[in-house]
Amino acid sequence: MENKHYELSLHLPRELFHHAMTKVNNGAYTDMEDYIRDLMRRDLHSWIVTLNKKIEEGLKEKESGQFHDGKAVFKELQAYSKAWKSK
Repeated sequence: MENKHYELSLHLPRELFHHAMTKVNNGAYTDMEDYIRDLMRRDLHSWIVTLNKKIEEGLKEKESGQFHDGKAVFKELQAYSKAWKSK
């Protein structure tokens, strides 16, 4: 699988820029790109963890005899995904 890279131009308020540069200058990150990639990875990881919890809850409900309409559950997951993407 080819690993493509995309360029991103970003405008930040002064406070956010200084916060990020403090992280870089303190040695926590090699540069601003490294910091932003880490934030994005953490955000994605958080989304995956939340989704896995929802799946586990669904499996527990199934085991206990609680069933939900599959189409309704799918719509809920789609809404959750759409809301997460719009953050």
